Amino acid sequence: MQALSHARELRDRLLRQERERSVHRVLIISLERQPERRRRFLQQLQRFPELMCRAEWVKAVDGSKLQLPEVPKSIVDPVGIEDAATPRQQVLGYVLTRGAIALAWTLHDVFEFGNDQDDEHVYLLCEDDAMLSPSFTEDFATLLAHAVRHDPFWEVLHVGYNVASTTVRPCGHSSCASNPAGCVLGRPGPLFGLYSLAVRPQGARILRERLFPVSLQVDTELSRVYQHLAKETGSLEARAYGHRPASGAALRAWGPVPKPPDSKTFEDTTQDWQVLNDKLRLEGRPSRRVLYVMSLEEEMPVDSLNLETASFTVQGSTFEVPKRYQIDEPMSHGAYGIVCSAEDQELEEKVALKKIEGVFEHITIAKRTLRELRILRHLQHENLMQVKNIFMVGSRSSFKELYVVSELMETDLASTLRSSQVLTDDHCQFFLYQILRGMKYVHSAQADEMS
Repeated sequence: MQALSHARELRDRLLRQERERSVHRVLIISLERQPERRRRFLQQLQRFPELMCRAEWVKAVDGSKLQLPEVPKSIVDPVGIEDAATPRQQVLGYVLTRGAIALAWTLHDVFEFGNDQDDEHVYLLCEDDAMLSPSFTEDFATLLAHAVRHDPFWEVLHVGYNVASTTVRPCGHSSCASNPAGCVLGRPGPLFGLYSLAVRPQGARILRERLFPVSLQVDTELSRVYQHLAKETGSLEARAYGHRPASGAALRAWGPVPKPPDSKTFEDTTQDWQVLNDKLRLEGRPSRRVLYVMSLEEEMPVDSLNLETASFTVQGSTFEVPKRYQIDEPMSHGAYGIVCSAEDQELEEKVALKKIEGVFEHITIAKRTLRELRILRHLQHENLMQVKNIFMVGSRSSFKELYVVSELMETDLASTLRSSQVLTDDHCQFFLYQILRGMKYVHSAQADEMS
């Protein structure tokens, strides 16, 4: 009974952590004609298998093909359509253009996930030229933990913005009063950059109601919603700078307090003039940021959506894997899949690559696979197998097999027991010690170790 109680405690703790720290879906907003930008974004996402396996490509509305008369008035106000149709020598940062209208239309459709009845789910929206910090999952988990402590019912976390042109006000939480500078969370105000949002379904419902129809660029409209300002009519300046309070409850929106910029923070460019207001002009756009984004230092040219693959035949089974992996030789063939040794040519290291076939052919296999992958994501210990990557071939709706990349071991216990090697007491003692050490960690169920 004690063991059963401990197992339930472990399960409940894992489920709590799953709700508090994980992302239900990663929605990548990308134009169909921009495969290179999409590929570069997914290069980054490969660093985080727990996010990669939840990624979906949202085909953005293409502004270059947009017919302004066909834009629904429920999405864009007619005065915004008129602004977009007016030729201008310079583009003010809050004025609608065809591209900005296309983004607004895309977000209007994306926010349909507000129909999700589980308001604990977290949807991470990313534009395809956003850049993730090297420690994004840890940073994001910290941000979520702070958000839950500040406001358990938070609705929006604006995690990606241009630091140079964004104001994040102090959180005002009583627990941070003694040390406001030490708080990582604040209230977003006027901002530039809609590079990434974490949104709960309730937040999506509110944003769909209050953002649309837009008459200004989305980040300007969003700034006004964050500041609980009502929609204005009239001139551009009146719509952008009016300070009439909105009715109803304010959106429960939060954002990370920016770190001071350093030499790696921004990428210089000489393209795309932007005028943020009549007095401030920026030549070139700062690099897009998600949390404290730094420039990429390495490339990982694969993704789980539209994979660029190579095929290998192993024991009569076809392995279709990203080109970065070179299959060497088969290692084992069990009831649930084939395991091969492979070389990761990007990282220049040997890995084990497991192909799980017919994932949905039998409910037992599906449950076993799901259970294994969900639990292994949380376990980080030197006596436990580390999952390095998870990918699938084909679309989310039609894939039939999964590939799991993990550490490559010289052998396994079953092979050792079948070999002609004579096992001494020292061997048995060593094997048992490693097993018990790993099991002790699994059953410890400590939240700090399971993160």
